[in-house]
Amino acid sequence: MRALCRTMIAHRRRLSVLPLIVLVLAGCCGGTGGGGEEASEDSMDTRLSKWEQSLRAEADWLWGNMQFVSTHLSPNEEHCAEQSFKHKSVGIDDSTRKTDPDAGTLVDQLDYAETLIVQARSQWRAFCNDETTSSTAYAFLQSRLTPAYDSLNYANSKLAERAEQADEG
Repeated sequence: MRALCRTMIAHRRRLSVLPLIVLVLAGCCGGTGGGGEEASEDSMDTRLSKWEQSLRAEADWLWGNMQFVSTHLSPNEEHCAEQSFKHKSVGIDDSTRKTDPDAGTLVDQLDYAETLIVQARSQWRAFCNDETTSSTAYAFLQSRLTPAYDSLNYANSKLAERAEQADEG
């Protein structure tokens, strides 16, 4: 069952139903018991993958808003409707960072991406509140989302590598 989960994590880009993947991962990668286990009992890589997916969902939403703002001078109600993204960041202690430095790097990359996404979301709100111009909002969103995607892509790639190595080992 764990091998199936790792394979799904490694190949999730090929699957088009992200919510289904999250549900399946939550049910099968949570350890030894049934579906009622807490997320804290998930493996480090599963928790990192869930964090990456939620950050990517918000980055995708903001990217779509950035595209909107590139062709519209003022906000509209539809695009400015609040979206809720439930990010569950992953902490790592010093001993884990020493024994698994790659996990530490992944946490750092995802934390950086989250910081950039929070900044982009703040700018999006400023545009929706008529506190900034569309050109300023566009430039700011692009300046934050591009490196956020770089970090998310790095994390996604490393998580896939770790899943493949676990399958081989």
